[in-house]
Amino acid sequence: MDLNLNKHRPLSLLIFFLSASSFLIIFQGSKGKRCNTVIESSMTIFSPLQKLTINIARGTRYVWSDYIALVNIRQENRELKNKIEILKNINNQYIEAVQANKRLRKLLAFQKKISELTISSEIIGKDSTNWCQNILLDKGRQEGISVNMPVVTYNGVVGKIHEVTNHTAKVLLINDINSSVAVLIQRNRAEGILVGKAKNYCTIKYLRRDVEVKKGDRVITSGMGGVFPKGLIVGTVSKIHKNNYGLFQYAEVIPEANISKLEEVFIIKRTPAFSLNEK
Repeated sequence: MDLNLNKHRPLSLLIFFLSASSFLIIFQGSKGKRCNTVIESSMTIFSPLQKLTINIARGTRYVWSDYIALVNIRQENRELKNKIEILKNINNQYIEAVQANKRLRKLLAFQKKISELTISSEIIGKDSTNWCQNILLDKGRQEGISVNMPVVTYNGVVGKIHEVTNHTAKVLLINDINSSVAVLIQRNRAEGILVGKAKNYCTIKYLRRDVEVKKGDRVITSGMGGVFPKGLIVGTVSKIHKNNYGLFQYAEVIPEANISKLEEVFIIKRTPAFSLNEK
């Protein structure tokens, strides 16, 4: 019971003071000047309480105003956060558009250097396991794509078409263990066969042991076998392995094309000749 009285005490006091003030006003009107002494005494008694009531009312008004202002600030903060997220999305779209524009410009510049007909394609899937390295393109038989067509980017050789459907094509990447490409060491024209290792590098086999191969040598396609045009960049020699015996040495090659980050490629629309060297 005491808790309820304490809870409603401010309201009760306010009602009491208002009632007392109203009574005094009515009483003054009915009695005139004879009540001045009573009124003055009452005002002296109730004046501090009236001031307290007024202060409480003002404080309540200020608290309410502050609360309304706080609610408005919170609403403004929510709106500003929403606008920030929208601007972030717009900025990300702009960055993506700029990056795509740069890639397409490089692809178009590379396309002009190739005398053979090419078609651009986007990568729509990747299949990378311990043994297989494949990507899926959004072009297929309906666009004139067929098995063994070379796939390249402006940086270098990517692989060749391995399977085709009406609207898609699977690419066997040059770092797949089933891939092999006839190549040359550009500096001295030494020939070899580039094979995949299912890692981020490939290996050149059948390099003659008496040929000098250096780290940093550029590797290009030789054109042998008819699958890849001659002179396309493949990669750079990163390590040489040469035994004290045998007819051949071999070299590790880092592909020039960043295969793990590809988004667009070119398919060279040519009819490759069959070769035992390139399978």
